[in-house]
Amino acid sequence: MVIKAQARGNIPDKLMLAVWPEGHEAMRLNMEPEGEGRFSYQMASAQISFRYQAYNGRAASPVYSIRVVDPPDVGKVKLTLIPPDYTGLPKEVREGGHIEALKGTVANLEAQATKKVREGKILLNQGSELPLEVKDDRLKGRLLVFYPGTYSVKVQDELGFENPNPVQYQIRLLLDKHPEGQIISPAQDLEVTGTEVIPIIYAARDDFGVTTVRLSYELGGRERSINLKVANSTRSVGPEAFKWDLATLALAGADQVAYRLEVWDNDLISGPKVNYSRTFHFSVLDERGRAAKEGEEAQRIADDLLDLLGDQLEAKTDRDALT
Repeated sequence: MVIKAQARGNIPDKLMLAVWPEGHEAMRLNMEPEGEGRFSYQMASAQISFRYQAYNGRAASPVYSIRVVDPPDVGKVKLTLIPPDYTGLPKEVREGGHIEALKGTVANLEAQATKKVREGKILLNQGSELPLEVKDDRLKGRLLVFYPGTYSVKVQDELGFENPNPVQYQIRLLLDKHPEGQIISPAQDLEVTGTEVIPIIYAARDDFGVTTVRLSYELGGRERSINLKVANSTRSVGPEAFKWDLATLALAGADQVAYRLEVWDNDLISGPKVNYSRTFHFSVLDERGRAAKEGEEAQRIADDLLDLLGDQLEAKTDRDALT
């Protein structure tokens, strides 16, 4: 703080400054001459209210006063975090101003200033401002959590003073994870004749909700899909079985099919996310391969029948009756 005085008429060589600090003894200070009757005195810091007067032996200025007040500041901060509806999560109350939440969360802020204020606002690091509702030393407001960064609370008291160096609170986004899907069986590549009914056993899950499960397959350079499940935002599906009738695909010899599970979640803020299971393949045997496979299958059945017959023969004492 700099106090300046101007002397006119018979200008003195020096000028004194009398200071009466509130609750303390008076001080007499030499003012610095600046030429042409101007004098000044610089105080490093004004900590308490005081009265002051410039004087010399023949004249004195009026007595002035300076009132020193504490600037406003923000004390307690409380947050009520309301997650997006699609998550099904309950609201959460936290003490302190740091935010850690999912994208789309509404943060209701309540704060208490150290003194009565007339204005308050939230300053976001993107440069935007959000007004706060003010009542005496209480402040209320809300912000929508959409981006990571920081924010601060700026207040102004009735004298126009603002809080210096407001606290920078962190905003950190929690991730809504991608859904997961798995083909449990058959978890391997296959050779088929093209007329089988293959039971596809699958499962899917998401941290907040699965909405759609599809069996996606590629045949002849075109990708197609079969809807397996349309869920109402359930967090897990299955294990469930789908009987895939390969005859509906009208497969020909040497055709190859790649298939996988396609799972969608219920993210209504950033948009539904999709994820895929491991990809499996089956190939259609040609006539020679089909005949060989049918022969293998017939031989397996014959071997099983012979084993069964042998077991029965050993268990029967009346072999003629068995024959």
